[in-house]
Amino acid sequence: MEELGIYTIQNTPIQVNPKAYTMGTSVLAIKYADGVMVASDTQASYGSYAKYKGIERVAELAPTTLLASSGEYSNFQELKNRLTLEMKAPVGEEPLFGPRECFEILRNHMYSKRCKGAPEINFHIVAGIEKALPREALPYESDPTRRFLAGIDHLGNFFHANVIATGIGAHIALPILRAAVQDRDESITEEEAANILKTAMTTLIYRDTRATSIVQFSRVTQEGVQISAPIKLETDWSVGRPS
Repeated sequence: MEELGIYTIQNTPIQVNPKAYTMGTSVLAIKYADGVMVASDTQASYGSYAKYKGIERVAELAPTTLLASSGEYSNFQELKNRLTLEMKAPVGEEPLFGPRECFEILRNHMYSKRCKGAPEINFHIVAGIEKALPREALPYESDPTRRFLAGIDHLGNFFHANVIATGIGAHIALPILRAAVQDRDESITEEEAANILKTAMTTLIYRDTRATSIVQFSRVTQEGVQISAPIKLETDWSVGRPS
């Protein structure tokens, strides 16, 4: 057994970090007419030190399933590898698991860690397109258009929504997303969704000291998962200078 702070962890091939050292900040997600779009920046901070640049905090787990995370980056790396293996289809066969199954695996994992007194300091977003509507699901868990978007926090609490923001974005960016989307997510075009996310991400750049202007936009549609190359958002800091 190895002591890590106040936690005791079994030495096994799969081990996660119960403390937060290298952190990624907010991730934003929004449903639009053709699928789900996610925005995340590409920086990880060691405390207040912006140590790592050019990292990806999004991953394709299956042809129509995307995982995005804020919080401890090493936990995201481990979960990405683990979930990719669990969701991998046998050679020549169709994938068995979709976004809902990935979400349930992750939800159970996070709740299990919480119950053992060693919660992982992460907030995960699962986005995707389901092949078919679930037979047994509560109204808030099911989308007639088969778009899937759900979040899980460090305690295993979960929810489904048309827009999700993690980290400080839940306080700053979420009102922007809700005001822009309201109940018209099924009519929002891809370009509109990207512009909404750009506005929210730019606001975070101004107000979140852990955020960077180099961001990635990822989307999930019927055609699959597309993770864009990082782009730089335009900012204007003249508003903060004395006249």
